[in-house]
Amino acid sequence: MDSPLPVITSEEPLLKAMSKGHTIIAGQTQYGKTTAAMRLFTCGFLDNRTNPCYIFVDTKHDDAVVKYGVVVRNIKDLMGHLMLKTPRIIYRPPGDDTRSQALTEIVNLLFTLKSDKPPVAGHKNRQFALFIDEIQLYAGNQSKHKGLQRLATTGLGKKILMIALGQRIQDINKQVYSQCNNSILFFMREREDYLKNQGLGAYSKVKSWLRTNPYYFAYIFAGDDVLRLHSPLPLPGVDSSLVNLVKDSLGGYGD
Repeated sequence: MDSPLPVITSEEPLLKAMSKGHTIIAGQTQYGKTTAAMRLFTCGFLDNRTNPCYIFVDTKHDDAVVKYGVVVRNIKDLMGHLMLKTPRIIYRPPGDDTRSQALTEIVNLLFTLKSDKPPVAGHKNRQFALFIDEIQLYAGNQSKHKGLQRLATTGLGKKILMIALGQRIQDINKQVYSQCNNSILFFMREREDYLKNQGLGAYSKVKSWLRTNPYYFAYIFAGDDVLRLHSPLPLPGVDSSLVNLVKDSLGGYGD
């Protein structure tokens, strides 16, 4: 079946938009959400002059993502790799309800490095991109989460970008979603009335097509507000300079 809209192949508009605001990535399992997230996690969309750091909060403890960054499991090790200017970090939070507090600790640490009296110098102008997988497990639609609220409302001004991943926009915390500039939408099961209320009524026109074309996605940027289709993002490569660090970080792997 022909696509209902022209399909964009250039990543440049996507990466430019992501470098300027918070982003939602939503979609059902097995439709390409994680593959796209890993491509974006590794492609370097932030300004390389600032020694940017990309952190992926691996909520599901997904074995497929560990090769793309250095794995850490606590705030002390995270701090150590931030001091080393490690470019990509996979943070594995606890597998129980304490994951919520762990996320708040991550957010607070990043803000501390950006404070007027940071514990260490050299991070004031550094850019951070914090990817949070299965974000609905930290705060539901109407619930509150201090770390996420702080990140969503004031992170952008501190050069801390949020990339929130979830299966449905409807399940993502309302305040988090309201602060996101960009939406990347794979096939997802959302009610028509809900989509219209969120200004995403145009998604209904591409929903069926996305269902039969995994890895393609729709996107919409704030200030543009035009829904477009995008071709699948390529599988990311593994940075050879990180290989040894990754191997060392997996020494205790096997949760």
